[in-house]
Amino acid sequence: KDPYFFQIFMWATYHYKTLKDAITYYEKSKEAKTLARRNEVLLNLMAAMYFEAHNLKKAEEFVDLALDLSPNSPQNLSLKATILMARSQKENIIPYEFEVVPKFRDYKDIETALKLFDQAREAVKAENNPFLEALIKIHILNCLVWLNRAKEAKYRDIRASIDISKLDPHQQQQLRIRDYIVELQARNFEIAYTSFIKSPEWAKTEYLEKFRISHIFFLHGAPEQSKNILKELEAEAEQKRDIQFWLEMSLIEVILNDKNLAIKA
Repeated sequence: KDPYFFQIFMWATYHYKTLKDAITYYEKSKEAKTLARRNEVLLNLMAAMYFEAHNLKKAEEFVDLALDLSPNSPQNLSLKATILMARSQKENIIPYEFEVVPKFRDYKDIETALKLFDQAREAVKAENNPFLEALIKIHILNCLVWLNRAKEAKYRDIRASIDISKLDPHQQQQLRIRDYIVELQARNFEIAYTSFIKSPEWAKTEYLEKFRISHIFFLHGAPEQSKNILKELEAEAEQKRDIQFWLEMSLIEVILNDKNLAIKA
């Protein structure tokens, strides 16, 4: 009946068995349910597990209970906001392969998520938790980008305040990608292009994804940068006999007023 013991047990089950095993244990144990309902840390833990299992409804149910017990907890506030963002991606996103910033049918959940992350950012200042603080800031940046508010001083100030050394490699990568997107949206095409090709991720990026990125530059009005990416792919396009590649290259050459190269391509 010790909440701390239950927390350790659940983490051990998760790490040494599976997430499904941990959730199954909780759902079958009356004692675990009784214990969790009285402890906001355990409620947050179960919310996080259901979230990882892609059960957003259950995750939100548990984090709401956690917020009832501890409404100013940065962990609870940020998890609730993260669930709202995931729900928007699942239910409201308008699919389009060549969109760098997703568009949504409804932005209410994202607006609410931003408010919750702002609250969490204030609340976390009272804790010595630089990792969580940096993570909350990254989520705020993401909300601002999705809401097309990356030009605001708030975005620049928060981005400048993030200590990238406090982030794990995956989060560092996501932050770099967001930086490229913001530069592209601001029509700083050469900065965005240079950042892309000099990034640690570029060498690992596959042909089709590089082609997609090239087309995104093209659609945003940057044919020069689009062409530069395609030139890098030219040898592989020859091997693949990729007709779409040559059609794209020809169109770019026409736009760049190089008709001779367009005919050759």
